[in-house]
Amino acid sequence: MEGKEVQSFALYGAERRGAPVVSFVRIDTETIEVRGYVNTPDVIIVLDASLMEMEEVGVINGKPDLGTVIINTKDKYIASNYYTVDATQIALDVIGKPIFNTAILGAFAKSTGIVSLKSACDAIQHDFSSMPQKIIDKNINACKKAYDLI
Repeated sequence: MEGKEVQSFALYGAERRGAPVVSFVRIDTETIEVRGYVNTPDVIIVLDASLMEMEEVGVINGKPDLGTVIINTKDKYIASNYYTVDATQIALDVIGKPIFNTAILGAFAKSTGIVSLKSACDAIQHDFSSMPQKIIDKNINACKKAYDLI
């Protein structure tokens, strides 16, 4: 929506339900030619706050220049670079299901400024275009609510 280049991929460890998954997204104004693991991310999004306590997962470990951290939690973390939002509860309240990806998108837009709220909402409208407008509107509202709560 803003003319940026995007690349994403996920790493799946153990092939079992409930195993932690690591995903990467690169966003740039120029062509992205590098591929692979992101060792020093500018932003870390933690969708399950219980992973913060699991040392073997290492959500934050080994990140010397830790940037922005966005955590889906009802708890508050005290750190200048941490942003918390209860995206799950927002999704339940607004969408009616614990599907919180659009709420996290709103939190990402607000806490980083990498994408604007308008572009995030336009992307939801575009990507969900095959769904009923009522569902699209709920997801846009979840995005906006998380944005406002950051």
